[in-house]
Amino acid sequence: MKSKLFNARLFIISESLILFFCMTVNFAISWYVTLSSNSPVMVAIISDLYLLPTFLLAPIAGVFADRHNRKKLIIITYGIIASFTLILAIIYTGGYYHVWMELSCVIAIGIGQAVLFPTIGSVIPDICDEPEITKLNAFRSVSESVALFTAPAIGGIFLSNFTFEKVLYLGVAFAAVGMAVLLFVKIPNHTKPHTGSFLTELKDGVKYIAGSRLLKTLFLYLIFFELVVSPITLLNQILVIREYGAEYWRLTVNETSYFVGMVAGGIILTAWGGFKKNSRNLALAAGGFGFCSAMLAVMNNFWGYIFFMFMSGVFMPLYDAPAQTLIETKASPAYTGRTFAVATMIMTVGLPIGSALIAPLEEQNLIPIKLVIFIPGALISLSSIYFFLNRKKLDEK
Repeated sequence: MKSKLFNARLFIISESLILFFCMTVNFAISWYVTLSSNSPVMVAIISDLYLLPTFLLAPIAGVFADRHNRKKLIIITYGIIASFTLILAIIYTGGYYHVWMELSCVIAIGIGQAVLFPTIGSVIPDICDEPEITKLNAFRSVSESVALFTAPAIGGIFLSNFTFEKVLYLGVAFAAVGMAVLLFVKIPNHTKPHTGSFLTELKDGVKYIAGSRLLKTLFLYLIFFELVVSPITLLNQILVIREYGAEYWRLTVNETSYFVGMVAGGIILTAWGGFKKNSRNLALAAGGFGFCSAMLAVMNNFWGYIFFMFMSGVFMPLYDAPAQTLIETKASPAYTGRTFAVATMIMTVGLPIGSALIAPLEEQNLIPIKLVIFIPGALISLSSIYFFLNRKKLDEK
């Protein structure tokens, strides 16, 4: 049991190291564009170039994850992304810069994430026993949050003191270490025979989700959450710049405070284990996260703003870990990849839709930015009622 749990945690550590690579590069590009343009539309373009490939390719990746050797699929994908980034870093070192190259790097990471999200989600139930999955997901939340809060911190330091290509070299180095660790992880091979075309198998996956009361209830909320949270995700950096100042350190503190909060929340969840009822965990997460997000728009002091950004991060593992555990434990092993593929599509479509609606309005300052952030936060907080109303479906054995 201990060796199996160690193997699972080793997998999470390798994943987090490579996540650090992806996020360091992504943050660096996002901040460069944000500070140079102060344009919500440009920030939206960066976000969409990252998320749209993930959304469009996730269905194919989900079928691949159910058909093929998942460990090989992860290693090959990581290798392609790291190689592409290394080539760009070498070109930058030679003195050739162009914005399309930075954007192409974002697209490459987005394509890679399309493959990785459903595949990694499918691996968890393969390498961990069901009673330990919630704790493993809490550990995953901590590990990923450490990667996510160190990525903007180190990215900000490198951008402030070094050239952009140094950030790329740093990311590639961490990717190499992560892939080396992954080689020692034992992942069972659940390759299964093809039962039809990609489209047929994808349709089967959607039908499977629609036929599950629990998964359908969870996914309907996921659609709501991703659409409503998109203005908060998209505009928090612009809010910091407009209200408090356009310095790298403010953007760094803004990003890191949220992920430090996620680390704290993950540690609390690991030690506590959460409520026995999934509906209670999800209701607490929605209420707390929504309230803290709404307070971001109320604050007039930067450090008060940072406190509520930190607290919104504390509540997020209470949402992520139970939601992931429900999918991992309730989805049939034959459909795990496709189930996570649909979840990935939902999680990535909200921001592009939200940015298409909100960014042009904010570009012209037609709606106060604080109001655009306050209303979604309030709606998310009120949505905790949804979990109370659907508690029987979410808590079913």
